[in-house]
Amino acid sequence: MKKPVFAIAIFFLIVSLSSIPTQAEERIGINCNFYPEIKPFLSRIDPDKISIKYFNGLEFYSAKIKGKEIVIFMGGADQAAASANLQKAIDEFKLTKIIVSGICGSISPDVHIGDVVIPERWANHTYAYLSPKNKNFAPFFKPEAGFSVPYGFMYHDRKELNLMVGYGDIVKEMMWFPVDGELMKVAGKIKSRVKLKKIDTEKPRLLIGGNGVSGSWFVDNYEYRLHLRKYFKAEVVDIESQALCQVAMMNRIPILVVRCVSDYAGNEKGEHNKALKNLFIAAGNSTEVVWKIIEEL
Repeated sequence: MKKPVFAIAIFFLIVSLSSIPTQAEERIGINCNFYPEIKPFLSRIDPDKISIKYFNGLEFYSAKIKGKEIVIFMGGADQAAASANLQKAIDEFKLTKIIVSGICGSISPDVHIGDVVIPERWANHTYAYLSPKNKNFAPFFKPEAGFSVPYGFMYHDRKELNLMVGYGDIVKEMMWFPVDGELMKVAGKIKSRVKLKKIDTEKPRLLIGGNGVSGSWFVDNYEYRLHLRKYFKAEVVDIESQALCQVAMMNRIPILVVRCVSDYAGNEKGEHNKALKNLFIAAGNSTEVVWKIIEEL
């Protein structure tokens, strides 16, 4: 009688051990937003080692880099498209980390063309209230604290984000969306090892920290650039990053945003915008930093 009892005990022990979840395979999503940003990544990988999947007409490139599963995709240079395509990548590939790579515009006098910037948080500067000419607020609107002075008729407002907290849903109002602190630390470790190509007269640097702002339009306005710097105290501006940070937060996935400055948003008075001239080198600098971060991970 003892042998059957022992056999049954062993059987249940094996079943219980097999039911213990193993650590999920890590998949890092590299989110670019248009072709010049994704090209430097694809040029670094042997084409024979890349597998391609298509969803909604978009190409998702999968490869193993430095022993890590990487999914590289081009989300689109638009907040709505970028958000939707990041969510698609998360759902289809079960991403465990997200790194955004690409270009941006500088709005700080201390950030120069060629510098790679990794801000610690992002806000949407176009989430706002357009007031009538007499600037009377609608009854439901209250300006964000610290942003009560408008730019023209535009008052900056807060974002709303649904988050699970405890056992229920709450709506948490947010203006700033943070990137992942641990990934920021990893970026700090590779700071002395990156080799950035010079674009302008200044030697390019990797700058970690500070604020970034995103919005639905390409900023090429000198006066508005000064406004963004004054009220948001931001270093750089782009189109997609805040929205991507919001998607990552809603999915509880760590995200890091790496942007290289291709132009001064609005330039200096009388100058032409330099983004088109510099974008391929700037995208390459961003790729260099992301590549080193992947190696460090």
